[in-house]
Amino acid sequence: SIWRGTVALGVNYVNMGKMEGRDEWGEPSGEFSASDLQVSLGYGNQISPRLDVGLAVGLIESKIADDSESTYSGNLGILFSLSESVSLALVGQNIGSSLGDDSLPFALRGGAAVKSDSLILAADLASPSDGPVYYCAGFEWWLGKALALRAGYRSERSIGSGITAGLGFQKGRVRLDYAYVPYDELGTAQRISLHLRF
Repeated sequence: SIWRGTVALGVNYVNMGKMEGRDEWGEPSGEFSASDLQVSLGYGNQISPRLDVGLAVGLIESKIADDSESTYSGNLGILFSLSESVSLALVGQNIGSSLGDDSLPFALRGGAAVKSDSLILAADLASPSDGPVYYCAGFEWWLGKALALRAGYRSERSIGSGITAGLGFQKGRVRLDYAYVPYDELGTAQRISLHLRF
């Protein structure tokens, strides 16, 4: 039944803090801030015992100093289970969306995952419309039912080594995730996300 699917709400906010501005002659022009906000609503359903389909729509707002742009985006994905431990996925990201005068880069991704009771190994290949094809690989290892260790790698990064690490904590219906992403001379990004299941 269509009403037996899963609904998800996500909020992602990134604030870059205060930065020193420069004019066209390279002289200081005062401080400014920049931030990105994404709010998404997703729905997924099991079409058959081996096939799941998901759709997500989102609102994206980007601010730099006093300028802001906003747009809507759409993602569509399918998941096919070859067995209880092996699955394949295909995802289309940023379908028909633009931010101001620029189109958000559409990307087609395909991947595979192998899982056991405590370990997930995953890899995928992505073909974005605005850049070269790249691949990602990573793992998630659960130490008991409360703590997960994560690490991953992405190729073709213009900034940073492409290596990431993270932790996950789960208690009942609540999960807290932490991710560490180094960007070389630009420093590091540390992300914390909270998931609630109803």
